[in-house]
Amino acid sequence: MKLFHSIEELLGMINREKVLLRELFEKRKSLSLRYDDAYALVEYKDSRLEYLIDRGVVRRNGDFLEMDEVYLSFFEDVLEVNEVIGVGAVKDRIDQLQADISDYLKESGERRRYEYLKKVKKGLRQIAHITMRSVVDLKRNVDNTYKNEPSFEIKRDRLKRLDEKTKGITDLIKATEDLIETRQPTFFSVAMDADMNAIVTNVRYSLGESYHSVIEIQRQIIIYLNLIEYQNRIVEKLRSLKYLKDQMTLEQDTSIREMLFSHDPIWMESPPRYSLRLSLDYLRNSDEAPPLLVEAARKIRSPKSLKRQDADPIPNDMLREENTYERIEDLSEVKNAFMLQRDNLFSFISGYHFPSPPTQDRILVMFCQIAVMYCDELEITSEEESSDGYRYPLIYPR
Repeated sequence: MKLFHSIEELLGMINREKVLLRELFEKRKSLSLRYDDAYALVEYKDSRLEYLIDRGVVRRNGDFLEMDEVYLSFFEDVLEVNEVIGVGAVKDRIDQLQADISDYLKESGERRRYEYLKKVKKGLRQIAHITMRSVVDLKRNVDNTYKNEPSFEIKRDRLKRLDEKTKGITDLIKATEDLIETRQPTFFSVAMDADMNAIVTNVRYSLGESYHSVIEIQRQIIIYLNLIEYQNRIVEKLRSLKYLKDQMTLEQDTSIREMLFSHDPIWMESPPRYSLRLSLDYLRNSDEAPPLLVEAARKIRSPKSLKRQDADPIPNDMLREENTYERIEDLSEVKNAFMLQRDNLFSFISGYHFPSPPTQDRILVMFCQIAVMYCDELEITSEEESSDGYRYPLIYPR
């Protein structure tokens, strides 16, 4: 297999074949992309496809093309859509971190100590990132498995396997906390600079949040497993009843008739109605009874017995057509006239000859509108004047 010789070549390939790579990535869970369909997505056809196959970006499988697992995992990790819980070997990660810490403590050279310190910081950040990502992926996989998997047996087995993943995440969290708190106190006291302090604080916070999330996920898995068992028992009973019914031995071999007659579920009953009958003495002697009787008669009266009442005719004065006119000043015309002289804007508008004299409020509104709409063509100074209790800046043509 040929290799890419530089990052530029790799990035150029991704940018050049982004349409094909996107199509392959979207079809990663279904059937792979047909070679003929991929042929239509690239230019220079065979040479471009052979280039991708030779460098292991895509793999040909008969009439289909598939994205290689290396690039598929890369895109899934970056886009955070992977379904694999990537805790990895917990012991290997902790052992590697322990080895880097030990090398740092043994090394006397300043340059080599700094390199080992960078490895330790990188390892701590990776553990925190992997833990958080694993918790998010685990929660998504648990919900998707329960809601979308149709088979009870597969659903139950997957949830049990995901429950095992929670133990791996918990072990990684506890091992990392033990390493920071107990196993390497000398290192974290010697190498505790500002950067290391921030990293350790973030790692502790991330591990604490992840641990609480894992506990909640474990509780949710237990609930889902109990629901699956309950639903599975119901399905098995329904299948048994269906088989007996098909064999016409349901009533003979079961006590279904007695069970149905012995139960009276509320949802099968009609809603109860409680009517209160008033006594005749109350209706004859109470002052509250006549209004109640009138209201009851109004509600039970048939619509046919109600008299139809016609609405009053519409007055003629409401039918006359009336036009309302409002004069609106042309601000662009006012602005153009203002640009031909040197007076300030407020004084110019106050003395401008409008078809109808504007009020003081209308003058202020036009002043603000012109200043905002044509600010690029005006020179707004810091000098101010007042008129009728209003203060305004002096604005001149630019």
